Amino acid sequence: MKFSEMPKEIRVKLSREAKEEFWKTIEEFGGIKEFSTSFNVSASKMYNWKNKDSYIPISVVKRVHGTESAKKITAYKGKSRSKPVQNPVIPLPKNNEFLTRINTSVILSKGTPTYQVNDKGLIERVINLLQKYGDVPYTVYNRKSVYELRYPKYMHELFEKIPYNKDFAALVDEKGNIKEGSNL
Repeated sequence: MKFSEMPKEIRVKLSREAKEEFWKTIEEFGGIKEFSTSFNVSASKMYNWKNKDSYIPISVVKRVHGTESAKKITAYKGKSRSKPVQNPVIPLPKNNEFLTRINTSVILSKGTPTYQVNDKGLIERVINLLQKYGDVPYTVYNRKSVYELRYPKYMHELFEKIPYNKDFAALVDEKGNIKEGSNL
């Protein structure tokens, strides 16, 4: 998934240089008030973004820096208080094994994506694959004989939008069983 394809709910943290360039471009446009009026963005929110060094909605960044500004991003996150992905890999890579595993085995528990298995090795493999997208925040729980891996909902929503081809080996790992010569 390219930077230009990322949904408008994503908010980004710009590198120091990109942030300076961002606010300089807005000043050249006529300032925050003029920009906010022209693009229907709240001026007070823009002042907060600037003064509090906040994450900025990706839609605004695309308007100022263009639709392919991935190298200017140091982190991104979803809505409200979600934990950010640091050192993101953009475009998000298409990893057939990872996407097969999560699309086969992740359930949403009160909106939170939960990968649940009884094999610690599978949890470690999914963590390794998850980190190919950047420093993605996650939590692992050991519930007696079951391991749970949880990661942010906005990441799961991004993963669901990435087209992929099913990875047969991963599918067998996740759901497969072999009976009398047939598989899955």
